[in-house]
Amino acid sequence: MTITAFFEKHQRVLAMSAMLLVAFFWSVVETAAQFLPDGYSPVQTVWSRYLVHIFFMMIVLGPRQRTALIRTRCLGMQVSRAFLMIGMPFFFIAGVVLMPAEHVWLVFWSTSIMVLIASRFLLGERISTGLWVLCCIGWFGVWLTLGADVPPISWRLLIPVAMGFCYALYVIMTRIMRMESTYANLFHTALCFLNMKYLGSAHYFTERTFYNIISHSPNCRTGDKDNIPPWLKHH
Repeated sequence: MTITAFFEKHQRVLAMSAMLLVAFFWSVVETAAQFLPDGYSPVQTVWSRYLVHIFFMMIVLGPRQRTALIRTRCLGMQVSRAFLMIGMPFFFIAGVVLMPAEHVWLVFWSTSIMVLIASRFLLGERISTGLWVLCCIGWFGVWLTLGADVPPISWRLLIPVAMGFCYALYVIMTRIMRMESTYANLFHTALCFLNMKYLGSAHYFTERTFYNIISHSPNCRTGDKDNIPPWLKHH
């Protein structure tokens, strides 16, 4: 059996295995970030990830893909997807300032349900009852893993909801752009993220100015200010 025939025969199994590896490596990346010194902010961490991302693609894939890395027929949508990747860390920072981190992650990991809702109304896809049930069970499993209590009903919950919506819409836009090269999608996401994130005073606004807005807001309780991460106070 040739390699091509093997891949065609076991396409679904290989695809599921690849997704399991993605989930594993994502868990490793998120866990490794917890061991960084307190002086490193999440914004610096995310920016470093995308910097390595784009240099890896240029060095490893660039010689072979060449202009295919940047060739796209929908530049506007590529830029829009990158904005969603900026929204995720922005709302994460807002969330951990105003509420416990486990509540932020609990709400965010309802993203799979948000993707189903978005695909139903934006793509017109039919979602089976079994898929709804499986996503809800998965979210409940995340809840048990985090060991989080029931978050109080508050406007603050809208922040991790927005964080999850950014990722859900990113997934939907990726599906809409499925005719685009995967390499081009990944490259433009990283390139636009790096340019927009640190263009002008974006870094300053994201951290220091955002802290000032939150900490002086009349909706910010005294306890919230005490829980603001040190890296955000000192920037």
